[in-house]
Amino acid sequence: EYTTFANSGKRISRAFCPECGSPILTKAEAAPGLCFIKGGSLDEPERLEPRCHTWIDHAVPWAFIEDDLPRYSDNGP
Repeated sequence: EYTTFANSGKRISRAFCPECGSPILTKAEAAPGLCFIKGGSLDEPERLEPRCHTWIDHAVPWAFIEDDLPRYSDNGP
């Protein structure tokens, strides 16, 4: 686990696969009780249904969001 501090001064901890170093999850002090799992780490990501889009202000220009899910410029509520 690797811990850094966000611009807000709150802790952000990241966990990585011990074998290959791929990122697995992130925990943020600003979002207690939540664990942000990296989609690329899932064996069957299609089994999960997205509920919203976060950090959309930082999306790459070629990322198209074509649904009616809520959108947030940060982590959301």
